[in-house]
Amino acid sequence: MVVFGASLLIAHLIRRPSVPVIARKIWGWVTVVVFFLTLLAIILAGVSVLSLLFLHVRGNVAADSQLWQRFLSKDWIDHFNARFDSWGCGQSWPSCS
Repeated sequence: MVVFGASLLIAHLIRRPSVPVIARKIWGWVTVVVFFLTLLAIILAGVSVLSLLFLHVRGNVAADSQLWQRFLSKDWIDHFNARFDSWGCGQSWPSCS
């Protein structure tokens, strides 16, 4: 969204008569493309949030099974969990005491 905002700012700045018309038209089309890419990113973010909320429920899987171990090693997961816990407890969260 910042990129789209920056493209609109540039479009506003090149509206001066000293800038050739062809450059303004080309930048106009660039802004249209950036707008659609921004719109796509917003839609994908919305879909990913819905996926996190609704698709995390797994059927026929034990509650204590770690599905991440299918993709990453147990050592990496333990190291990541330790780093996350140390950062979280460093922020003095109530759950750390």
